[in-house]
Amino acid sequence: MNLWHVKNENDLAATQNKETFLFFQNLLHNSLKLTANNSVAYLINNFVKILVYKIKKNLSQEYLNFLKIYATANNISLNNLLLAVSFPDIFSYMLSKTGSKMYLNIPHVFLGCSTLLLPTENGVLHCRNLDYFGGKLWTSNHAVMLLNFPNMIKSINITTMGLPVVGITSLNEAGISLSVHMLFTKEVNINGSLVTDLAFQVITKATNISDVLKIVKDKPTVSGWAFIVFSHKENKGVLIEFNGKKTCIKELNSLPFIYNNFYMTREQQSSELYPSYIWIQNNFYRNNHLKRLLSDKQTFSLKDAIKIISDTSDYHHGNKDPFGHTVANSFTVTSAIFDVNNERLSLGENHSPAGVGINKIYDLSKIFNGELDEIDKINIIQDEKKRAFYNAVVSVMDILYTNQDYEKCINILDKLGENLNDSYFTLLLYAILLIKKEDFIRAKEKLYKALEKTYLDSYRLGMIKLLVAAIEDFTGKKKIATELYADILQNHRFVDLNILTLKLYTKGVDKNFFKKVVPNFFLSHFLII
Repeated sequence: MNLWHVKNENDLAATQNKETFLFFQNLLHNSLKLTANNSVAYLINNFVKILVYKIKKNLSQEYLNFLKIYATANNISLNNLLLAVSFPDIFSYMLSKTGSKMYLNIPHVFLGCSTLLLPTENGVLHCRNLDYFGGKLWTSNHAVMLLNFPNMIKSINITTMGLPVVGITSLNEAGISLSVHMLFTKEVNINGSLVTDLAFQVITKATNISDVLKIVKDKPTVSGWAFIVFSHKENKGVLIEFNGKKTCIKELNSLPFIYNNFYMTREQQSSELYPSYIWIQNNFYRNNHLKRLLSDKQTFSLKDAIKIISDTSDYHHGNKDPFGHTVANSFTVTSAIFDVNNERLSLGENHSPAGVGINKIYDLSKIFNGELDEIDKINIIQDEKKRAFYNAVVSVMDILYTNQDYEKCINILDKLGENLNDSYFTLLLYAILLIKKEDFIRAKEKLYKALEKTYLDSYRLGMIKLLVAAIEDFTGKKKIATELYADILQNHRFVDLNILTLKLYTKGVDKNFFKKVVPNFFLSHFLII
């Protein structure tokens, strides 16, 4: 674990971690290249520059100054920095504006942040899993960023070296803890506040809940977001949910409290956007599994909390597959618990999922004084086979979001040997990589193996069947394809799945269809543009 103590502008220099910054700066562009041809990616990229310009005009002076200092210290342009920190807002904004006009997706979601507020004997644990891109790049450089600028409340921000995210997973010296969740909404607003700006203001200014509410009042955001805020000195918390039109606030009067990536305030629920059914399923599974994990306890220890946020069981199939809709997953780059009343901070210090393995316990008071003092560690025992799966998938994703070397990705998965066949997900991923190389025969073999995993729920089985049907259709096996299409429509009744099934059945499948099948893991396992 690195301590990134920022006392002045020189401390923001992170030239030794430039690779990390460049990854996030180029993340949107590389995502577009995965999901669109180069000319379309170029056009969208130019549109994004206009969005960044509009976002910059609405930044608070304090946050704009902070970004300018960072940009100067690292000899980068302010616009490129904004592109890196505003990627989620821009992505969500574009998704809402384009909707089904841009793409249909047959998705599989693994990432989805989790926040828990758990009562203890003498306080509340603020538990947080951050799921995001970056993989080994992020988790090789876990960092505690102590922001200690003049005229700001001192704050601890959990990040990766070189990426100045303040307020996303944070605690300030006044005892205000904050975690931020991305949501999807139909109500977006390019003239709204940037979520990282509001988070920055909360964690550097607020001393109590009243201060927090003054900062966020009447501050619609560019896209959909939620803040879970707890004031440990006041022993009270609030949920704040944003969209492009309004801000809604809910007092948290009952603990434990669980938050995943869906709106909970009644006023915001009507605006919620569901990119696909899998987004609903993923959040439902994680939320209900967390309720199950909490059901037999009234109070929790730090060790209890670490076990809960490091859980890797799927609500539907348990541990029958290394992958699924799990609390901790191959995108969990940060796993943190603020135990303020006992002056403890727990941090998972592993590759994704960060909390599976060694979790180190630090003295919070010493961190605020500029020392990273490890006082204990708790080991969440790793299943070596599962860890090999996670490492392989994280490595593949890091490659896909940089140079898109499909052959290299296949070679990584090959190292799993026969274990590759033990997960529907790695079989599906392998098949998609083979499709990108136009090796349809081997791709189909992998998909049929994946269909043997009868423990999967109806939606996930239907997704795999649809890709098999498309290959059978394309390779001239129309009868088999038609039977599969009929099976999906009869036995796997999900709107997005059925719309695409009918489209392929009526129009047929050509080579262009497979050019548009890409391994994209933010919203989809394979995406159909």
